[in-house]
Amino acid sequence: MSRTAIKETVLPMEDGTELLVPKDMNVMLCAYALHRREKYWRDPCSFDPERFLSKDHTPFSYFPFSLGPRMCMGHKFAQIESLIAIVTILKNFDLSLIPGQKISPEPIITLRPSGPMRFKIQHREKAVA
Repeated sequence: MSRTAIKETVLPMEDGTELLVPKDMNVMLCAYALHRREKYWRDPCSFDPERFLSKDHTPFSYFPFSLGPRMCMGHKFAQIESLIAIVTILKNFDLSLIPGQKISPEPIITLRPSGPMRFKIQHREKAVA
C-alpha cells in the first residue's frame, strides 16, 4: 500500500534517527511485515485470531484494509462475509490439513499461500435434537 506525501515530513525512526520525506514522494507501507513484528504482537507468526479481540494493541499496528479516509469501504462487508463463510464450512465439514506440505505465504495484493493447500474434508454428522 502506498501514499504520497502532501508536504515535506520528518518521520521518527525506531533507532532515534529521523527520515526526511520530501513532498510528492511515494511512501510504501508493508502491512505484511508490520503484522508480524514481535514488537507489536506476541508470537506474531502463530495462528491466534483471538489476539484481535484485545483493545490494548498498539494503534496503527494492524491495518489489513488500510486506515483513515482511504480505508477500504468494503472492509466491514469483507469481515462479515468471511465469518459467514468460515462458520458455514466448519458447521458442515471437518477439515484436516494433509501432512507433508510446504506451505509458504505469498504476499501480493492479498496474502495467500504460494501454492495449493490440500485438505481431507469429511461431512460432519448432524446432531439429532
